[in-house]
Amino acid sequence: MKKQNSRTLDEIAGLSGVPKGTINKIFAGQTKDPQLSSIKAIVNSLGYTLDDLLENKPSPQPQHTPLETEHLKKYRALDGHGKEAVDSILNIEYQRIACTLKPEKPEAKLLRLDFSEQPCSAGRGTYLGPDAFSEIRVEENALTRRASFAVPVSGDSMEPTYSDGDILLVDKNAEVSPGEIGLFILDGEGYVKKLGKRELLSLNPAYPPIPLEDSVRCCGRVIGLLQKDWMK
Repeated sequence: MKKQNSRTLDEIAGLSGVPKGTINKIFAGQTKDPQLSSIKAIVNSLGYTLDDLLENKPSPQPQHTPLETEHLKKYRALDGHGKEAVDSILNIEYQRIACTLKPEKPEAKLLRLDFSEQPCSAGRGTYLGPDAFSEIRVEENALTRRASFAVPVSGDSMEPTYSDGDILLVDKNAEVSPGEIGLFILDGEGYVKKLGKRELLSLNPAYPPIPLEDSVRCCGRVIGLLQKDWMK
């Protein structure tokens, strides 16, 4: 077992809590009756269990019903042609029933999320006031749990990353650092832009930077896209 593991004696001692000298004696066969707790700790440190030490561990035998046993007996008595015929019918029937045995996808949990009925601009700017929000139900997952609200995109200034019609997920509590994309409010209009040095940047070079004035307010960091099939 140790030969199959690359750990050194020092590493095994550190992980198991068993003194290095004791481990060395056990591996060398000098300890005839080692404590079970020491053996268990060493084996666990190597990524195994005590059951793995058992050689020729019997495999569990499949349990057959009397009818299955009778079918097996008859099958073994058949010649090659008979076995092929049974195999063919068995495969056809198995494929038929397998189609009906597919597990149903568990129903997704839902959560409520604020949704802006007015888009944020990936262009020249659009109104994004507090009265623009309503509530929607979306599938709960790691991304939607982090989101504070969702807002659709209007325009092409953030292509190719975000396109017109995309729905952004925004974490209002996440700080936006230079180089990251956030949602910003300027004169009551919402912009999705990348934060630069004293300016807001578009990914599409056709749009000029927007000077970062004191009146610009950050509403959070864009953390991803809301997929349309997550909306219920």
